[in-house]
Amino acid sequence: MNNHLFDPEIVLNIWRRKGADSQYLKAFGNLPSEAKEYLLQQVSLINGEVPIVAYWFNDTDWFLLTNYRLSWCDDQGEDEVFLSEITQTETRFSVSNGHPLFFRLDITTSTRTTGVFLEFGTAYSGLSSILLWASSRTISKLPTQSE
Repeated sequence: MNNHLFDPEIVLNIWRRKGADSQYLKAFGNLPSEAKEYLLQQVSLINGEVPIVAYWFNDTDWFLLTNYRLSWCDDQGEDEVFLSEITQTETRFSVSNGHPLFFRLDITTSTRTTGVFLEFGTAYSGLSSILLWASSRTISKLPTQSE
């Protein structure tokens, strides 16, 4: 399947409707300037690619969602998934004393399942909604068995 750019306004509008900035997970434009600069040094954007939402805790714990892909770095190293390849997402919570502490968002493509860990809060709803929306666009373009 060809990777393609999603309309950045649609992606940002999903974030605005379904999510809200949290301590570390924010609309890209709301990040501190040093975090924005660092992330843009780590992820080489292609022509037309626009940063939408980012999580920045430190130099080894971050992610950047664009209208093209989700790129991240965690204790497993750096990785990325193209939005147009996502076929499914699933949220898993870690609970302590009855209160969610963080969540892992599992991301499935046609070739693998991977995931990112994020802080708990309203921001995860916006991110998971964006990825669910992207996966619904991917699934609708997958060939049927009769093709």
